[in-house]
Amino acid sequence: MVAASGNESNRDGDPAPAYEVAVSMPAAAQDVVAVGAVRKNAKDFSIAPFSNTFPQVSAPGVDIISAKAGGGLVSFSGTSMATSHTAGVAALWWEKRMAISANRVADVVRAELFATARNNVFAANSDPADYGIGLITAPVA
Repeated sequence: MVAASGNESNRDGDPAPAYEVAVSMPAAAQDVVAVGAVRKNAKDFSIAPFSNTFPQVSAPGVDIISAKAGGGLVSFSGTSMATSHTAGVAALWWEKRMAISANRVADVVRAELFATARNNVFAANSDPADYGIGLITAPVA
């Protein structure tokens, strides 16, 4: 299971003081992969100002094009957008590892998410406590 780490932080300090909040429930629960949100910069990724600290992994979560209620598309930002990316990548890993016993495939998928996460894609001043193990990576066909 993957869950959004939460959007309660205010790293920009706008309006008034900057602060960070730790991962909230249900992402803080045991056996749940907590997902933080990042935004794409020109050359790297930075932590979304609203994303709670101490996620296990991170995914794109700023200005994500999504389906709009009633039809069409809309741009959203939030750790829920990052969680949708992560759930999709987890499904791709699940498909790739389907031959493994059903009792173990969830553990293997979690291990793949963690083992393939990239931490060399973040801005130099990024704190690992804010992006976790790293940016999720989909399996190569």
